[in-house]
Amino acid sequence: MRNKLHILGKLLPWISLAWGVVSAILISHNTHGIHKFLFFSGLFALAGIAGLVIIPGRSRLFDWLRLVSQQSSAQYILFFALPLLWKASNWRWMLLTAATGLSTLWDPWFNTLWQKSWYRRWILVVCMILLSGLVLVTWSPSSFRSGPLILLLCCLAGHVIVTFNNWREQNHVPDSNKWRGNKSFLALFLTDTWKFVVLAGALLLTSTPVPPLGVWIADGRVTAQPVEQSMECETRISAPAGFKSEVIHLWEFDGRESRSEEVSLPEIVGNGINQKPYRTLSRKKSFAFPFQRIVQSQIHCTVVLPGMGPVGRVSYRLEGE
Repeated sequence: MRNKLHILGKLLPWISLAWGVVSAILISHNTHGIHKFLFFSGLFALAGIAGLVIIPGRSRLFDWLRLVSQQSSAQYILFFALPLLWKASNWRWMLLTAATGLSTLWDPWFNTLWQKSWYRRWILVVCMILLSGLVLVTWSPSSFRSGPLILLLCCLAGHVIVTFNNWREQNHVPDSNKWRGNKSFLALFLTDTWKFVVLAGALLLTSTPVPPLGVWIADGRVTAQPVEQSMECETRISAPAGFKSEVIHLWEFDGRESRSEEVSLPEIVGNGINQKPYRTLSRKKSFAFPFQRIVQSQIHCTVVLPGMGPVGRVSYRLEGE
């Protein structure tokens, strides 16, 4: 019997790893998938709240269930967001999310890392920011103009939650003398403030503040109209149902004289992920140099959402290239 349990204990991490990879591939990004995303986000939050209410260490079963639920919920959030970030060409957040997601797949590694308060802060903050990116893009796209503030608030909330949990773990011990020697929550919070500053600074420097999840260019092209001597940029933008935002086409001409110009387009409305994309079209007729030089240069058209940053780019290709 012991041999069977020993073999099962060795196999479980590999089974969990395989299940995590397969689940990441099979995640659906339609409305049903978004509801599941929100459900697992809620489960992640409930597991964290339960950890704050119930004294850690009182029940091994509860501690194990809390760890598994937080791990599974975090994995779903991270791997749900990963392909959306890839489609939007949001490389910085994609790399951060991929690295964070990979760290949760191998159970023995995750169980060890989860004991570190800095890792719990990182997981919690990244998941909250990704959740904000999906919720705000549908409910309040204008909030992305306050992206740095949202990121700072997520970092502060994660810092408060983890610090409070650490404080309770330190103070709820049988030895009453240790209770007197431990720091108060405020003292511990202020002592660890540098961790909040480092986390917030790292995210602000290495990534865009909050990624607008679920918005990307599904299809697009830049074409030349020789007769009219104009250029056209057509993009089809996929966005969640309920999304509303103005769109900017940022034209970039990389010829002898690099130049960029913005064209503001009317507000678009999202039709739902994996549904019919919203078509946008802009036309350039006036140029700083002759049209013949324009068609010989490299031309890029970047789709920019005000306050959210770029969500993709299409390029012009000369015939025969």
